[in-house]
Amino acid sequence: MNELENEYQLKILDMAANLCLDKIATPTDENLRFMESNVDKIVWDVGTQIYQQSGFKADFARVRDIIISRLEKIRHQIQLKGERKAAEQAKGEAKLREQTERKAAEAKRLAELREQAQRKAAEQGKRLAELREQAQRKAAEQGKRLAELREQAERKRKAAEQAKCLAEFLEQAEFLEQFDGNKNKAEIFIKLRWVLLEELSIDEEKVNLDSDIKYYLGADWADMLLLSVAIEQEFEIEIPDDEAEKIGLHGYNSCRVRELLDYIYPKINDTAKTALPEAKRLAELREQAERKAAEAKRLAELREQAEQKLAEATRLAELRQQAERVVPEEAKREAELKPEIFLKL
Repeated sequence: MNELENEYQLKILDMAANLCLDKIATPTDENLRFMESNVDKIVWDVGTQIYQQSGFKADFARVRDIIISRLEKIRHQIQLKGERKAAEQAKGEAKLREQTERKAAEAKRLAELREQAQRKAAEQGKRLAELREQAQRKAAEQGKRLAELREQAERKRKAAEQAKCLAEFLEQAEFLEQFDGNKNKAEIFIKLRWVLLEELSIDEEKVNLDSDIKYYLGADWADMLLLSVAIEQEFEIEIPDDEAEKIGLHGYNSCRVRELLDYIYPKINDTAKTALPEAKRLAELREQAERKAAEAKRLAELREQAEQKLAEATRLAELRQQAERVVPEEAKREAELKPEIFLKL
């Protein structure tokens, strides 16, 4: 057999041996261990199978070399497979680690956003509380101012009514006849009647010159003391205790309105006023009444403006309370929605 024939024979042997090994030489760790521990048996099986199929007596040494070569290939395949698997596993772990880090960073950012929202809600709540307190304080101040304006307006109105009433009474002839035409004395009576009405809280019709202050108008000893003080303030006079007791303002005695008027009238020192011509004095009274009426009207307008401002302040306080309720809800809703939005992204 020449060299070419021998080479061809070895080539066919290699092919036949590899065909036999293809059936058992799967690239797994378990199969590799099995083949490594049973090389001789595999050599025998492969050689026997070749002989049975072709009648050719294979060289066992050659078959063993083929098997050893195949084992090297299997080791290399398993190694490559292990390296690929390790690379894929490392890649998967890196990806998982990256996802974990990204989720941790996202969770941290969401926590910061939640903290910012809570801090903002707390600041807004504090600011709203301050605004509500300011609104309440302003409303209280406006309410106080409104009460003062009402009181002033009421005083002005009463003063205007009194001035008008005085002017009307002084023009009535029947009224002046009670005082023998003395308009100055009639004016003092009207002022005295106002004091009695104010201090005793009685009807205007009950007060006349013959009215008994204690037994008819119902004043007790405390009312009499307060009445004497009010008369001193109204007419700018001084009533000594002995004179007050003498005329019936103090003690157990009583007096009529006429007696009190007769006591007050001489003490009035406004002689310049009584010397004025009657027409001029009436004109002055009318002018005073008109001024007081205008002032009362102005105070009424101011009171209306103050009421409008108070209503506006109340409305603003209600709006602030509504905003205070809405802001925490919006902040909470925003904090709840942000994680969902980020997860969708």
